[in-house]
Amino acid sequence: MGHGDKETVVFSKVKDAFFKSLEQVELSDDLAEISKILETAKPNDNSSDFPDFIFDIGFIEHFQVTSSKETRKGAEHIKDKNIHDGKLAVIEKKIAQGEIKQVVRREFKYPKHSYDYFLNSFKKNWDSHIESLSKYEQDYETGIFFIQYTDFALEMMEYFDDSSNQSKTRPSGVPRHYEDYRLSKDKNLLLFIKKDKDKLKYVIFLNRSQVEIIILSEVDELLSAANWDVAIAARPVSIEVDRYIPISF
Repeated sequence: MGHGDKETVVFSKVKDAFFKSLEQVELSDDLAEISKILETAKPNDNSSDFPDFIFDIGFIEHFQVTSSKETRKGAEHIKDKNIHDGKLAVIEKKIAQGEIKQVVRREFKYPKHSYDYFLNSFKKNWDSHIESLSKYEQDYETGIFFIQYTDFALEMMEYFDDSSNQSKTRPSGVPRHYEDYRLSKDKNLLLFIKKDKDKLKYVIFLNRSQVEIIILSEVDELLSAANWDVAIAARPVSIEVDRYIPISF
């Protein structure tokens, strides 16, 4: 599967998740616009060029970020996960062919993850694609970055910190725990992406559990609404377990 094919598959999954989520919300002007964009966007004929997808008034550029260590060979988590998934594919094939008749259990233990790794990955990839955008010679009205984070290694917890401001009022309600990272709750990176609001209109952020739509011109409103402080950290240990049970007929 080539570079463009992989992104088309991921893009299809995003569309499915996005349209499913629309069943539970009222359709705003922005959601209506994104719906139309996702239905009409087509892969770039030159899959190695910027951007990955185009539509009549703009573009969508896709990239992945990670919370694992990155080297010149890529993200450690993604590299190890691809090896693991390749072994699983072999097992599934052998089971289908009747070569494996016993129960098979395999584990994928996550490599080290951290929020610092995530920040570095996010900022490095963002700036690299902004640089590519600066060389894009087509006129456009709507620019979109589609960012994918599927490590499922970071979690977030709201908390109240009044140590630096004694007059700070505790927010109402109960602080929430998020099992997966959410860009919309990360004040640090919201401030970072805000600087490019004149270049991009939307950020589509995909994690393991949901799709988030960030409107860059409304980042200030998101920050104002973020009453809780948020702690972001990697889980101490994460292990994925796959168990296969051959079925005899």
